[in-house]
Amino acid sequence: TVSVLNWIPSRHNTMGCICQKEKARRHGGPPVPARFAGRLAAVSGDAAAAAVYVDAAMHYEDESEYEQAEAAAAHALELMKRSGMYGGGLTARAYNARGLAALNMGRYAAAKGFFEKALVCDRDAKSDRELRDKAVTLENLGALHYTLHDYDAALKRYEEALAITKKANPHSVATAQNALGIANVHYHRGFLAEARTVYTSALGIFQRAGERGSVAVALCNLANAHRCIGELNAALARYAEALRIEELLYPASLDIAETYHYVGLAHLARGAFGEAEDWLHKARRLFGRHAPGGLEMAKSDVGVGNLLMLTGREGE
Repeated sequence: TVSVLNWIPSRHNTMGCICQKEKARRHGGPPVPARFAGRLAAVSGDAAAAAVYVDAAMHYEDESEYEQAEAAAAHALELMKRSGMYGGGLTARAYNARGLAALNMGRYAAAKGFFEKALVCDRDAKSDRELRDKAVTLENLGALHYTLHDYDAALKRYEEALAITKKANPHSVATAQNALGIANVHYHRGFLAEARTVYTSALGIFQRAGERGSVAVALCNLANAHRCIGELNAALARYAEALRIEELLYPASLDIAETYHYVGLAHLARGAFGEAEDWLHKARRLFGRHAPGGLEMAKSDVGVGNLLMLTGREGE
């Protein structure tokens, strides 16, 4: 999931912030984080500056600063057009950055347009770097279609991306990420055995790569597949593994609340109502802290409501 990025100057660094903003203005663009401002100061010409702004956009993306990512990527595209270097891999990366920002801000039509422009730029991909960029674009389109519940389109794009990454390196993190996307599609279409198989494959790659955050995601998704199939002991074991990682990486987070909720549902399915109540209320407290009016709390209401109904306490 994963701040010097908001650009709020400390009382002890006001002059540094002003200087960094001035460096960005040499290229007519928005302020960027300090490390990118230094790079901008060292380059000459719009083409080189565009590459810096693309990197800054992706950095903002990693920090969930989506408006800043959008501004940096948009300016990178302006610089590319101005310098005559529009098109190709760097342009595709800029459009992907804009698309991810739009996707994360719920602007789905805009995201689709940006990702499709990136795919046009990637159409003649031949080198390893160009093909990696194309796989990223296809994966992003898969994620967009998945978010919109267009599972046929999502599966098509994830499989296209997987064909590229698997040919390059069947044991890469990129291969596992696309496999995870395919497994998610299978899960939501009700093909649970297929989802379980692909989740297991992706999990093994993430574990060998030491990608702990991705390991936790794969474990929790695999546990969900086990739970829905009725393999409750296997589900609880996988949830426990996921929680050991999440509690180290994301203590008291929304991610942990989701896992607590699913553990509660697994106990509910096995008729262990006391354990189910403990876990569901543990999740509910965190949902209330992080997303009191969100879908997560609505989901929690359903889980707690089912518990009360099964224990004859509907009036509570």
